[in-house]
Amino acid sequence: MKFRTLPHGAIREIEPGDATTLERISALHVELLSFGPVAGLGVRVTEAVAYRMPLVEGLLRVAVYESDGQLGGFISFTSDSQSLLGKLLRSRGWAVVGRIAWSVVQSPVRILRIPGILRAAIARTPPVPDALGRLAEVTSLAVRPEFADVHFVRAHRLRVAEELLRYAMDALGAEGATHVRGIIDADNRAVQILYGRFGAEFRNFRQGGRPMVEVLLALK
Repeated sequence: MKFRTLPHGAIREIEPGDATTLERISALHVELLSFGPVAGLGVRVTEAVAYRMPLVEGLLRVAVYESDGQLGGFISFTSDSQSLLGKLLRSRGWAVVGRIAWSVVQSPVRILRIPGILRAAIARTPPVPDALGRLAEVTSLAVRPEFADVHFVRAHRLRVAEELLRYAMDALGAEGATHVRGIIDADNRAVQILYGRFGAEFRNFRQGGRPMVEVLLALK
């Protein structure tokens, strides 16, 4: 198991069979990243589609920050930014559709989320210049507020989001990636500031009609 000790708590990568942690991650995803299309389908769909299936297929890696038994945050990332969704749908397409359909049957109002999921799936991100080389991507990043507020940072001299991002960058660099991309909402200033601390470049674009920002980080 990949593990990194911090001044307070630690980061560890999880395995596909770690059902308990996957459920905790998915619950935190739904709580903190509710604006995303998949989160609106509930914890079980988020766990299966956003995390477990791509983990099992070797398309995704997920690391968590824990302290005193508490899950303080997590990050998910892939070394194959441009092919993740396509490969997942080719290998698990019917399972993905089945999970989404089951969620709608359980709560019919969730059908209103389907157009947003489809837009996100087919919307194009900005083209990637060949000069960037092998492009990786951070697909999700979330930290509980109590592990991100000024009191925690001052008490432990620790910024959890920065440590999670640094962990992902180190892991992706070791896999041969040259750049890391993140796709975030244009109004998400906190995440833009986080990436800015690492020297990121930003490009504005629209995805499915929504204003978005593409973040690009060079791995040194």
